[in-house]
Amino acid sequence: MTQYLTLAIYDVADDKRRSKLVKIMEYYGMRVQESAFEAMLAPSQCNRMIERALACLDLEVDSFRVYVIRNEKDVKSYGIGDVKRDDCYVI
Repeated sequence: MTQYLTLAIYDVADDKRRSKLVKIMEYYGMRVQESAFEAMLAPSQCNRMIERALACLDLEVDSFRVYVIRNEKDVKSYGIGDVKRDDCYVI
């Protein structure tokens, strides 16, 4: 199963919706910044994550973006947010 580094970022206005989204995102990946999660996902897992996330958001006021990075070598990370790719697991 091919997996790709996936970055999901969000801006959610409501605390309750944000808490629901964070729980979903923690299931799929690892928080790397306050409103950003990284995960190694197969396309089907990514699609399911997006479906679950969108179900708890109000797209009139919330923002949710997903970036699928097919070549991890294009990612540069510096400072305290530096994460080794081996540390990302999907169960």
